Amino acid sequence: MDDGKSVLQLESPRFNHARIDSFRAFLLPLLLFAGGLVLVLTGCDGKKPSGDQPLTFPFRHEFRTSTVSFNGIVQASQSLEISLKEGAYGKVKWLKPEGGLVASGDVLAIIDMLSQEEQARQSEQELRHAEENLRSFDAQTPIVVQRLLDTKRDKKSQLATKQMDERLLREGKLSDERWRLETDHNKGMIEQQLAEKVLGFQRKVTERGFDAPLVLRQSEIEAQSKGIQVEYARRLVERLGIPPQAEEISRAELQVQQASGEVWLGQTALQNASPTRLMQKKNLEFLREQQRSWLRSLNQQLEQKEIRSTAAGLLVYPSIYGSKITLGSEIWEDMVFLKVVGTGSVLVDAAVDESASALMRPGQVAQVVIENLRDRVFSGRVIFVGKVGRRSFSRTRSDIKKFPVSVGVDVGSAPVLLGQKAIVQVVTASGTGVFLPRETMPSGTSSPALILENLWGNKTLVASMETFDADFVRWLDPPASAGVVLFQR
Repeated sequence: MDDGKSVLQLESPRFNHARIDSFRAFLLPLLLFAGGLVLVLTGCDGKKPSGDQPLTFPFRHEFRTSTVSFNGIVQASQSLEISLKEGAYGKVKWLKPEGGLVASGDVLAIIDMLSQEEQARQSEQELRHAEENLRSFDAQTPIVVQRLLDTKRDKKSQLATKQMDERLLREGKLSDERWRLETDHNKGMIEQQLAEKVLGFQRKVTERGFDAPLVLRQSEIEAQSKGIQVEYARRLVERLGIPPQAEEISRAELQVQQASGEVWLGQTALQNASPTRLMQKKNLEFLREQQRSWLRSLNQQLEQKEIRSTAAGLLVYPSIYGSKITLGSEIWEDMVFLKVVGTGSVLVDAAVDESASALMRPGQVAQVVIENLRDRVFSGRVIFVGKVGRRSFSRTRSDIKKFPVSVGVDVGSAPVLLGQKAIVQVVTASGTGVFLPRETMPSGTSSPALILENLWGNKTLVASMETFDADFVRWLDPPASAGVVLFQR
């Protein structure tokens, strides 16, 4: 401000009568001279001027500031609400006294969390067990795969054997097999003949009493067994020329199919081993990560055993269900049991008329006087101007809307009391130029015509204007830096 006065002491008078009187006193001799000259030139008919003289406004090039004043309530600009997070709960073990100033990082409370500590210990054990299972699973994977490979190899060998049996059944015995069977038959016949000779000799010996009848019986049994062997060998040789029966071929085919199915199962098990083991490993990894997540959540809860302030301010115990927190009280997640109210800056909340709020923008400079510190003027800035108005209600309903406005005020270390009333004055516009009251222009015209007063009579000219505030406009193309204009009715 050019005159160095506080914005709260500025006034915006509609008319400056002192200046008008001084200007008129200066112009009075000139006006009398001009009037006499006009009478001489035009003649005097002796009529008195009729009607009231129009009001005038002397203008000049100047610096002007426009302000808006309103009342508000002092509130805390920031309030840190303290509560437990991440599902934590416990009992209050220690509290910092209420009403004291705290700095950022100060310990405000200590919470007893015995249950979470026990759960954390159990979770650590389960996590170690899950990690051990995963390591053991990784170590067993090569063994399982090798076992499946061996099983597949055995199944293939069995399939090859069954296929060979079927082929031999269809094609008959091989030559060496035929030779073996015929040789066994011939050998059996020779052994049978020998056994019969031995039996005949033994009968003679027994009849003469040189040997016991038991020895004779043994020789008879030996001869009979040789005959049975010869008969079996003979039948095998006879079967060499007999084709296989249908049921034998069906049995051999079935055995081949069963062996082939076993090989397919072994191959499938080997192919599925990798994804199966991978799924089992993923399941074990999921269980491990689940234990890690649970343990991480418990550790986050246990980190809140010691509550520290993240901002400086005044410590307040809020009311919880009609009472304040005390030692031993149970607290849980999102339950606000402490508040740190900022003291370095405050917020003035107000509801102003639409005509005033329309002139304000965030960032405009303001000066504030607080009720309990009337001798000090604090600087501030507009930080919020509401765009949605609300009707003000009292005993009689009013259609006048009030718009919310918030002003941030830096109070430093001043003992400002929250809830006090405050007077706010906001600088809405400032600048240099020629400023005229809106009443000097006719209403309802986009290009107003001003009536300019001079020594040779009133002169009408079209002026270019721009809005300065609710009461004044800025004359963009004045003919001179000073002069007098007439108010128009």
